[in-house]
Amino acid sequence: MTSDGVANASALVSAHQDALAETGYEFELRTSRDNGAESVQRGAATAGLSSILLTETATSDSTTDGRTMWANESVVLVKYDEGSTTLYNEVRRTSEGRTGFVGRATKAATLAGLLRTGEFTVSRVVRTDEGTLTTLRADSYSGGGYFGEVSEYDATLVVDSAGRAREFHWSVASERTTFDRTFELTALGRTTLDRPEWTDEAIAVPSPTISTTTDSGRLEITHEGGDVLPAGSKLDVEHDGETYVRTFEEPLEAGETAYFYLSSDGGDPVLTTDDPGPEAGVRFDGAYQVRILGPNANPVYSAGFSVGHSESSSDEPTTETASRSEG
Repeated sequence: MTSDGVANASALVSAHQDALAETGYEFELRTSRDNGAESVQRGAATAGLSSILLTETATSDSTTDGRTMWANESVVLVKYDEGSTTLYNEVRRTSEGRTGFVGRATKAATLAGLLRTGEFTVSRVVRTDEGTLTTLRADSYSGGGYFGEVSEYDATLVVDSAGRAREFHWSVASERTTFDRTFELTALGRTTLDRPEWTDEAIAVPSPTISTTTDSGRLEITHEGGDVLPAGSKLDVEHDGETYVRTFEEPLEAGETAYFYLSSDGGDPVLTTDDPGPEAGVRFDGAYQVRILGPNANPVYSAGFSVGHSESSSDEPTTETASRSEG
């Protein structure tokens, strides 16, 4: 920063993130929108960002959804609360930049967006025993965002001598979005952070290696290795707006195959470990999405595929997998 304002926004964002990583911290970020939607984010991290806990709650109309993330130096465990449903996930902690997980945890990405959209000038400097606090103010839109035509813009940012954004208020009214956002660093110097109890559930997500293939009237679900797929796991097969849900009544172990098919007589779909043969049910044709969820609704496997048939023989169709994507 200079005596006039922000000379290098990118450098300020980096200083903010680096200073928070050095000390540890706690924060709160509140956002309200003109359609009545509100969200609250709270976070805490130890020095070095070796442990991070984030909670996000979003309320819209009568619906409240939540997401909680806990991370150590290698993994991020996620808990999703969507109405009466709770889901868990585990992902590797990879991107440490401002657009990755650490950027979310330090609100560096949000700070970068604030600095990009306003023409900030210094409005106040206060020197305290703990250092200097500089207040910057912007009352006009710089054009650096994606708001379209902006009718109202007002932002205030307080930065300490280490470069940390101690607090900010950001208000925008535009043709694309209208929001009011307030951020505050509520504590510095966090040294310990307990792992939440729910992370035991998230860690329990099985990690089998699954493959799916089809030859006419059945879908083969093959366990190729890794953890056992527990009994109680669920198979979702989506096609043409319909979702068929079946439960694995028995564990599926490495080397085993389960079979799913739609009964030719219009009965309930079937999931079995007994091979029914390729003509067991209605032949697969078109685009499908397959998901497998663990017993606690953790996502285990997801794949999309398309099936086409040759018209040369109605008795012996040729099936081709045209596309497949896994996530």
